Amino acid sequence: MGMVISKKIIKISLVIVVLGIIGAGAVIALNNRTSRLIPPAEETNVKEQAVLAVDDGKGSPKTFDVEFTQGDSAFNVLEDAFKKLNIALETKNYDIGVLIESIGGTKNGENGKYWMYYINGKLADIAADKYKINSGDKIEFKFEKYPY
Repeated sequence: MGMVISKKIIKISLVIVVLGIIGAGAVIALNNRTSRLIPPAEETNVKEQAVLAVDDGKGSPKTFDVEFTQGDSAFNVLEDAFKKLNIALETKNYDIGVLIESIGGTKNGENGKYWMYYINGKLADIAADKYKINSGDKIEFKFEKYPY
């Protein structure tokens, strides 16, 4: 009789183990199937839109609609646009960042004027390579006397 109970216990234990394995396999399969339904992560190089304006003080400002990638700086946008348009751009690196020395041959210091840049109409307080632009920003580079 002791042997019969032992065989029953072994059979029940074996059934429980098999059901556990089948159940675990079903959960793993379900998890794998579910993970395929999750949409892929968004691309990191999604193009955003901004406006770039350059005013050399000699006529009408030139305005360009530009595309950029999140994380780009105001300087990146200017540099990329000028490469495409074949406009000369001279810069100098300082501890505070990249500063514009000349755009299209118009150099800092001429008639007491310098290249300054504005974001959404406000004079920027950091170097152009440090300001990360946002979709819809208006970036303006103006050749003018320092307003302060």
